[in-house]
Amino acid sequence: MTQTALPTVIAGLLVALMGLTLAVWWPGLTGPFFLDDLTLLPLLARIDPVQPGPGIWAFITDTSAGPYGRPLSMLALLANGTDWPTLPWLYKFTNLLLHASTGLLLFFLVREITGTQDRQDTRPALTAWLVSAFWLIHPLNVSTLLYVTQRMTQLSAFFVLLGLLCYVRGRKRLSRHARAGYVWMNAAVLLCLPLATLSKENGLLLAPMILLVEWTVFRLRPGQGAYPSRLWMLGCLWLPTLALLAMLTRYSLPEYFATRDFTLTQRLLSEPRIVLEYLWRWFNPWAGSRGVFTDGIIVSTGWLQPRTTLPALLAMIALPAVAFLVRHRAPWMTLAVGFFLVGHILESTSLPLELYFEHRNYLPTMLLALPLVDWLMGRIRMQPLWGVLPLGLCVALAAITLDTARIWGDAARLARYSLQANPLSPRAIGNQAGYLVRQGRAEAAVQLIKAGIQRRPEASELGILLLLFECQSEGVRQADLRAVRQQLAGHTLPLNAYALLGDLLERVPKACPGLGLDMLEDMLVGLEAEAERQGRHEAIRRLRHYRGILCLKDAQPECAIRHFARSQQLLRDAELGLIQAALLLRFQYPAQAAAWLSTLRRQQSFARRDVSWGDRGIEARARALQERIETRRKAMDQTGDTRQ
Repeated sequence: MTQTALPTVIAGLLVALMGLTLAVWWPGLTGPFFLDDLTLLPLLARIDPVQPGPGIWAFITDTSAGPYGRPLSMLALLANGTDWPTLPWLYKFTNLLLHASTGLLLFFLVREITGTQDRQDTRPALTAWLVSAFWLIHPLNVSTLLYVTQRMTQLSAFFVLLGLLCYVRGRKRLSRHARAGYVWMNAAVLLCLPLATLSKENGLLLAPMILLVEWTVFRLRPGQGAYPSRLWMLGCLWLPTLALLAMLTRYSLPEYFATRDFTLTQRLLSEPRIVLEYLWRWFNPWAGSRGVFTDGIIVSTGWLQPRTTLPALLAMIALPAVAFLVRHRAPWMTLAVGFFLVGHILESTSLPLELYFEHRNYLPTMLLALPLVDWLMGRIRMQPLWGVLPLGLCVALAAITLDTARIWGDAARLARYSLQANPLSPRAIGNQAGYLVRQGRAEAAVQLIKAGIQRRPEASELGILLLLFECQSEGVRQADLRAVRQQLAGHTLPLNAYALLGDLLERVPKACPGLGLDMLEDMLVGLEAEAERQGRHEAIRRLRHYRGILCLKDAQPECAIRHFARSQQLLRDAELGLIQAALLLRFQYPAQAAAWLSTLRRQQSFARRDVSWGDRGIEARARALQERIETRRKAMDQTGDTRQ
């Protein structure tokens, strides 16, 4: 093939790949919002259409998505508009375009890594095309691509790839044009690393990934030119890597697991099983995706509980060991395995995150196909008929992904599929039950939840779900209430269940026949006693806040303030304190609201900036609330209301 014809062929292949990517994922764009979509995107409703600037800035600086905020990703979500409620199609389409763009970056990165001095050699381009194709149309990416708020994962991965591409290009130029080489390499660290991190914390992985590429691509293979200076390596790569490890250590302390229903040790025992399952589902795409409702994963509580725990741990130790041993004979194997493991350092080790989410594989799996494709290219070079195999794999992947996308594009099919894939997941059970209620089949929803409780009696959130759905049916049955109270005995609720408890609290007593305030109070007292026994202060804090709301519903404002005060003793939280004062005002107790607001001001400074709405400080919101309280008091004076 001539040198001028090669770029044309490559361009044609890339266009075909982009078309294939759009075609296989297109049916999934009609699917619904999920989980964090319904928590984060409703904040758009707080943007004033007349003066949008402050609200937009507040949305961008929101920290509910991550400990330090993800402003670049929040800005990217704003690219689809500020309307809420809205339809998810445009958001998902934007995710699809970003996915295709990331696949292009992957193509150029793999071509740079595997490239040779021979400009007419087609193998690097074909290798890069196949690696990109396998990743772009792999069904395991479905929960990243069609779960709107995972645009954060996508954007972070995009900038990590861009940084790796800049580094590799600069590294290749280092021996010939040192200044130009360092310009490219500095762009990787000083530009792409911050952009990736401002999209999601996973962007910090860029530095160790560059170190991995430096070792496998340039150090293990001879004739790769001059090495970067030790000072540059130390300052630009090793220091950020050490900072990443320090952050990982800081947030891995046992106290950060107070809101989880597993410990640090249990998470470390569970993750090897989970990471191996990720690998299994990647290499066996016919196994399908679990989707987003993956809270039914069994926690490892001992070396052999479940019995796959110890074998999985040994396998995870053996995997990097084997990759290291074959580093000279199979450097692409070492690179692929290392890239996968480094990509899981943050989300699949010791941080107090939920155990299982498939979107965590979006970046780590990008190079998994490289060893296989490189081996196939060697076979194809000797026997062109081998080319049928990678093309057949692409067709198979496309067919599987197309079928998966069709499921994700249909809310009813997806609800059924999610429950089949995760029969022990309370979220999957609740999602299907919600769909049944929307169909007018509330009793079927109740029976579904009862079946889930029988399968997983330890899943205390299912009991709260049962009461919620019975509220929407014919009311809470006393036999079921007794069964739920028995189920909750000796258990605390997982983090995600407190929102359900808050929903139940809102309904009692008027919108939930059969469940009175005293019954719910007894339930909260039991949960709090168990939380006290286990030393789970975050659970106690939330339960005290809810008990305060129950007091307000029972017209006992002083009782509410006592519970609110206990919640503040456990953790000073000005944001929650303002909510509590606003609740007192909502229930027509302005004098008590003013007193509680004054107490909060004495206990803690409101001068800091509000972590959720950065341009509107806590103090400014407190003053606004004080004005509302005074207005309400004057209005009640005029009407002769004695509740002041």
